[in-house]
Amino acid sequence: MVAGDKWPTGDPYLQRQNEPSVAASTRNPQHLLAGANDYRTVDMPGLPSETGDAWLGVFKSVDGGDRWQTNLLPGYPQDTSAEGMASPLHGFQAGADPVVRPGTNGLMYYAGLAFNRGDNQPSAVFLSRFVDNNNTENGDPIKYLGTTIIDKSNGSDFIDKPWMAVDVPRAGAKSCRIAMTQPPPAAQPPAKGWGRYPVRPARGRVARVRSVYFRERRREHCASTAHD
Repeated sequence: MVAGDKWPTGDPYLQRQNEPSVAASTRNPQHLLAGANDYRTVDMPGLPSETGDAWLGVFKSVDGGDRWQTNLLPGYPQDTSAEGMASPLHGFQAGADPVVRPGTNGLMYYAGLAFNRGDNQPSAVFLSRFVDNNNTENGDPIKYLGTTIIDKSNGSDFIDKPWMAVDVPRAGAKSCRIAMTQPPPAAQPPAKGWGRYPVRPARGRVARVRSVYFRERRREHCASTAHD
């Protein structure tokens, strides 16, 4: 799905993308949002080390998947845009494991991991929100709204394997205020799951491997990240 040599909307170094996840808009089923592990940042010149690391790609289609436009999720290490600098992911070295799900009224949710490589390094599971304004035939109606950290580790364990399900609005669900041409959608925040896994033991010691699975239903998330 990545074509062109203009970075970051293209992939001039012909790198790979894998582990895709895709969702169709509930406002227009021809409008698709997808995510994938994206390695187009690996061979960028001017990096502080010999090579860069993978991040998370954002892929959009307005014609049912015949044509795609691509970019990277804001906050990647080389991102100097206002959205990127404001993202809580800015400062992490790598991203992975995207999960994309549709919500009601054109809302779309993108979850994943951000982390630094190495022993005792931080990691986080996050949730980004997009909305399909469904207000153009030729441009990009799917807009990025923002990102929230759901859980974060300081390095004592490693957060991994997020998953997500999105419900329809229920009684008492909060609503989002989003500036667009259509009425603001009611939104039932997604239920997310992820795991925490022990880091490697000190040399000569045997670790008892135990994973802890977390589940969270964030009823307050939509209101806490509302955009006027």
